[in-house]
Amino acid sequence: MMDRMTAAAIAVVAALVLVSPTMSASVGADSNYHNISINFNGTNDPCFMVSFKDLIFTDGSGMTINASEPGLTGTTSGSCDFLVLNKTSKQYEAHAKINATYVIDQTTFSFTIEMENNTKYNEKHEIVNNTDMSAALSAITVNVEAPKYKMLAVFTSFGWLDLAMDNGTSYACAQNISYTTNMTTPHLNSNASISFTGIQLEAFLNQPQTSFSPVDDDVYCPPDDAKIKKIGLVVGGTLSGLALLGIIIFTIGKCRGDGDGYETLDNI
Repeated sequence: MMDRMTAAAIAVVAALVLVSPTMSASVGADSNYHNISINFNGTNDPCFMVSFKDLIFTDGSGMTINASEPGLTGTTSGSCDFLVLNKTSKQYEAHAKINATYVIDQTTFSFTIEMENNTKYNEKHEIVNNTDMSAALSAITVNVEAPKYKMLAVFTSFGWLDLAMDNGTSYACAQNISYTTNMTTPHLNSNASISFTGIQLEAFLNQPQTSFSPVDDDVYCPPDDAKIKKIGLVVGGTLSGLALLGIIIFTIGKCRGDGDGYETLDNI
């Protein structure tokens, strides 16, 4: 039967196994976040909403713009359209874009996020082909104007970080998301980059919805390095605990003798 020392050792290891960090893709909506939205034409109902905590753009030559300052205000424009794809079938595809422009230290910084939904609609906006119900990034465009300086950067390659979401859900990621491009005017030898931290967005909201839908369970968000390291420490501690348990049980077993006898540790 297991004695008290063995039971205590198992309890210690069990406690190590039960300690594990939780991970979440949701982001906060407080004064440190920038919130921009556009409405459906002729209504007060949002059709595209974006929230982010930090936004940093680098042109590849050493110039960096930080649009992360809390309380930074700017102008917003954009549209949500149903574009005609075929005059015969009269099928439409949804396209949304949102633009925000900020003036930072005599520099005008403007970025546009565009998303497309490949679901096909008729002239009444009724779905006629829902083989692809998800909205995803199609382009990000950045314009920078400053005294004696102008730049245009276009981002079209997103890979797994295309911020895709199913209809009726939003995308959210608390971690840093970064994109690079060599499509710049003027063209530079180094890539330009743009990064967001704590971004949440949703395109093609259902009227009269005024807040984000629940986050899509299948969204792709880069892992949090700090949490990965914490998980590694927990797993490492657990393995160490298991090894210690094995040593203790082995030692206890060797120390037990048959009958009234015993073995010394020198004989183990």
